[in-house]
Amino acid sequence: MVFGQTPKAPTGWRFPQIADFNGEWKANRKDVPSPYKINGDFNADKLKDEAWILIPTTGKAMGVFVFLRQKDNSFRSIQLDYFEDENPQESYISLAPKNKYDTACGKGYWDCSQNEPAVLDLKTEGIYFASYEGGSKIFYWSSLRKTFESVGISD
Repeated sequence: MVFGQTPKAPTGWRFPQIADFNGEWKANRKDVPSPYKINGDFNADKLKDEAWILIPTTGKAMGVFVFLRQKDNSFRSIQLDYFEDENPQESYISLAPKNKYDTACGKGYWDCSQNEPAVLDLKTEGIYFASYEGGSKIFYWSSLRKTFESVGISD
């Protein structure tokens, strides 16, 4: 393994900087010390991947990205979500360990759609994305579809 290898932000995006660590990120630092970055094996290939909340180089928005580590130690980036006119400091990511999670529809927030599980049986580590003042979802790898999917956990 090559140490010090880091992902490169996609064109038009940047990683959070010290000056960005304000608002809810700063206020909740004790409970969520790294609200914009997590590490995990998100696609079950036994390689440590990274997930980030990124900030656009222009405009007000935020994106959730996963960087899948490749066998040659490079990264492949995938944009999981995009929020226009959102302040990144109002949301955070954390690791969702392998486990069973009651989803928002399973908790009765709404009726489950045809492809929406009442219980998410997470077989690999996932990315828990939440607003400090609102809903949450888990991004997870679908081994059947070979892509990331998401499901609401709270509203």
